[in-house]
Amino acid sequence: MLKLTALLADDGDVANGKLYINGGGWSIIGPGPAPYAIVVDMKVPWDEREVVHAIDCDLLDSDGQPVLVTTP
Repeated sequence: MLKLTALLADDGDVANGKLYINGGGWSIIGPGPAPYAIVVDMKVPWDEREVVHAIDCDLLDSDGQPVLVTTP
Protein backbone atom coordinates (compact mmCIF):
# COMPACT_ATOMS: atom_id res chain seq x y z
CA MET A 1 0.00 0.00 0.00
CA LEU A 2 1.23 3.49 -0.89
CA LYS A 3 1.98 5.67 2.15
CA LEU A 4 2.12 9.44 1.70
CA THR A 5 3.02 12.09 4.26
CA ALA A 6 2.75 15.77 3.30
CA LEU A 7 3.32 18.93 5.32
CA LEU A 8 3.87 22.64 4.91
CA ALA A 9 7.40 23.80 5.58
CA ASP A 10 9.73 26.72 5.02
CA ASP A 11 11.91 24.56 2.79
CA GLY A 12 12.53 20.95 1.78
CA ASP A 13 15.39 19.23 0.00
CA VAL A 14 16.53 15.73 -0.93
CA ALA A 15 20.21 14.84 -0.79
CA ASN A 16 22.00 11.50 -0.53
CA GLY A 17 18.71 9.63 -0.17
CA LYS A 18 17.55 11.73 2.79
CA LEU A 19 14.68 14.20 3.05
CA TYR A 20 15.67 17.43 4.80
CA ILE A 21 12.84 19.64 6.11
CA ASN A 22 13.39 23.18 7.44
CA GLY A 23 10.65 24.76 9.51
CA GLY A 24 8.19 21.93 8.90
CA GLY A 25 4.72 21.39 10.27
CA TRP A 26 3.27 24.89 10.47
CA SER A 27 -0.39 25.53 9.72
CA ILE A 28 -0.91 29.28 10.27
CA ILE A 29 0.43 32.05 8.03
CA GLY A 30 -0.29 35.70 7.54
CA PRO A 31 -1.40 38.27 7.46
CA GLY A 32 0.68 38.69 4.28
CA PRO A 33 1.93 36.13 1.78
CA ALA A 34 4.82 33.90 2.79
CA PRO A 35 7.07 31.57 0.82
CA TYR A 36 6.49 27.91 1.61
CA ALA A 37 7.12 24.41 0.37
CA ILE A 38 4.87 21.38 0.34
CA VAL A 39 7.15 18.55 1.45
CA VAL A 40 6.03 15.04 0.49
CA ASP A 41 7.45 11.73 1.65
CA MET A 42 6.05 8.88 -0.44
CA LYS A 43 6.72 5.24 0.40
CA VAL A 44 5.94 2.75 -2.39
CA PRO A 45 6.12 -1.03 -1.85
CA TRP A 46 8.70 -2.77 -4.01
CA ASP A 47 6.02 -4.61 -6.01
CA GLU A 48 4.42 -1.28 -7.00
CA ARG A 49 7.61 0.50 -8.08
CA GLU A 50 6.74 0.17 -11.79
CA VAL A 51 3.14 1.37 -11.31
CA VAL A 52 2.33 4.98 -12.26
CA HIS A 53 0.82 6.79 -9.26
CA ALA A 54 -1.11 10.03 -9.82
CA ILE A 55 -1.30 12.48 -6.94
CA ASP A 56 -3.30 15.72 -6.79
CA CYS A 57 -2.44 18.42 -4.29
CA ASP A 58 -4.88 21.20 -3.38
CA LEU A 59 -4.04 23.94 -0.89
CA LEU A 60 -7.28 24.84 0.90
CA ASP A 61 -8.10 27.37 3.59
CA SER A 62 -9.93 26.53 6.81
CA ASP A 63 -13.28 26.84 4.99
CA GLY A 64 -12.23 24.30 2.36
CA GLN A 65 -11.81 26.95 -0.34
CA PRO A 66 -8.74 27.06 -2.65
CA VAL A 67 -5.96 29.40 -1.60
CA LEU A 68 -5.45 31.80 -4.50
CA VAL A 69 -2.08 33.35 -5.30
CA THR A 70 -2.23 36.79 -6.89
CA THR A 71 1.27 36.70 -8.35
CA PRO A 72 2.28 34.95 -11.59
